[in-house]
Amino acid sequence: METDGEVYQYVGDEIVISWNIKKEGATLNCFRCFSEIQRVLGELKSEYQMIFGVHPVFKAGLHAGTVVVGEIGVIKRDIAYSGDVLNTASRIQSMCNDLGVLILFSGAVLNNLPENSVVTRQMGEVLLRGKSEPVSLYSLAI
Repeated sequence: METDGEVYQYVGDEIVISWNIKKEGATLNCFRCFSEIQRVLGELKSEYQMIFGVHPVFKAGLHAGTVVVGEIGVIKRDIAYSGDVLNTASRIQSMCNDLGVLILFSGAVLNNLPENSVVTRQMGEVLLRGKSEPVSLYSLAI
């Protein structure tokens, strides 16, 4: 809520959150949201470990672009997001384990960031599943 993100849907143990990148500060808010979730999970880590014997790990894949939003359904109406951006963000997130990072984002996200607003690390060009062209991936330099 504090980062103006809009929860689109919950998919299993994932959350799909969107920001309107035309709003000032929206792209930075993606990173603020990630940082805030990491902070809260860090504070609760020992409690989760004690109660459940494990603790959650949060990973994020960020991509920017145009999404089509529409209302679907007759009996049960729903708002649906459609477009390559959602699939690409999901594919980017799935690369976190392979690349050993908690957050990955595309060059499209990097291009929307104010200059020198975050310190990034280039992770290389990656051919994502279902894509014909490689995507430049970045992470935060921590």
